Amino acid sequence: MPVVTTFGDPAEYDLVTCSGCERTQRGDFSNGGLLPCGWIVPYEDFGYYNGFSDNIEVLYNTLPSKTWVLCHDCVVILLGALPLLAKKIPLNSHYCDEDKPCCEWAWQGTGLYGTGIAGVLTRHPENGKWVDDPPVDPIGHKSN
Repeated sequence: MPVVTTFGDPAEYDLVTCSGCERTQRGDFSNGGLLPCGWIVPYEDFGYYNGFSDNIEVLYNTLPSKTWVLCHDCVVILLGALPLLAKKIPLNSHYCDEDKPCCEWAWQGTGLYGTGIAGVLTRHPENGKWVDDPPVDPIGHKSN
């Protein structure tokens, strides 16, 4: 993982550079220091002998394994360019706490989420706005 710097305080996160746009962001401690809502793509899983990108050096261990790290915005750009792949990514894939949804794959909890109280627990994006999911009872199925 391309780490730029580590802060002395263990409570601080490492700075991580996106392989797509080279923007540097703080990694998320809860997911091992990776970019929040991003993707990690191992190079050796992407290319193959006589493929678009030949990773024969990785397979023969003459080149160390390489990993690409993509930030949330670069993942959205990639999925926009590959609509069939985008359809395979489930909606409600990651949490978003912004006032407006960050993308169509986001979800958001309401004030009732995690309380065990019946009602609308989650929201999903529609036309750039949050829309409440159907209400559920606390013992029934989650709405996301």
